[in-house]
Amino acid sequence: MSDPWSPPLRRRARWFIAALFAGPVLATVTALLVVPHNPETQLGSAPHITRTESIDVSALVRNLDAVRGEVTVLLNFAPNGTLNDNGRLTRPVSVLVGLVNSDPVVNFPAGQPMASVERTLTLAGTRVVRYPLDRYTSKLIVIGGDEAGDSIPVNLAVRGNFNDFVSQVTNRPRRTSDQLAEVDLSYRRNTAVKLWAGLLTLLFWLLAAGSVSVVWHVVVEGSPIPFWAWGFMAGVLFALPPLRNGLPGSPPLGSLVDWAAFYWAILVVGGSLVGLLVLWNIRLRRDASTAG
Repeated sequence: MSDPWSPPLRRRARWFIAALFAGPVLATVTALLVVPHNPETQLGSAPHITRTESIDVSALVRNLDAVRGEVTVLLNFAPNGTLNDNGRLTRPVSVLVGLVNSDPVVNFPAGQPMASVERTLTLAGTRVVRYPLDRYTSKLIVIGGDEAGDSIPVNLAVRGNFNDFVSQVTNRPRRTSDQLAEVDLSYRRNTAVKLWAGLLTLLFWLLAAGSVSVVWHVVVEGSPIPFWAWGFMAGVLFALPPLRNGLPGSPPLGSLVDWAAFYWAILVVGGSLVGLLVLWNIRLRRDASTAG
């Protein structure tokens, strides 16, 4: 019995198998090197002020909700100098958190530690339906003062904690006065989300093209309808919605990725299946009339 595998085909098969196993290994090593160990990313700090009294403010930006257009910021405070008495305030302090959705002023009584507070910032930028190319911005302003209206210097440091987004400061945290510190933040989908959305778009079109090629050979070249074509097209129709709904970030229907591939793949595959059904009925009637 002759060997159907020629030496060039054997070499190509070896290269294909090697690439099949090397791809996941290289991707895993790259992810281990690129993905940070610390879940929180240091985004920036305003110039530090050293005075007889000041407040250190650590802001953790997290939980971005693109659909609702908001992002959560967790603020931790630490009094310094004459304001601090073993972790407790020596006099009442007020902190204004600017550009939040509600409760911008936080009051801290004397004799108590400065508790953490959580606020939501309003997002600006593109619409979520531009997924995965949507981008957003927000601004955080922190102002310190006391009940007498005197200013208290604040030192602002900002961190980020996101899974599907990459956050960065559009400029270094700055201050227009000792008591006011502000920072502009921007957010975009991370590379993994964009890569997965792109690969899924390509997969949708390849599946649609495969369905069209079957119909082409059956209609144009008169080939018999493959028995597997029915299960293939029906299976693709049932598989496309779960694949699309599994996109990270759960983008709403009508997003860019839907118009680029999902809707058209459903129409093309569905139309191909209906076309095969019509052709099968036509051939069946023709064969019946011929036999009669």
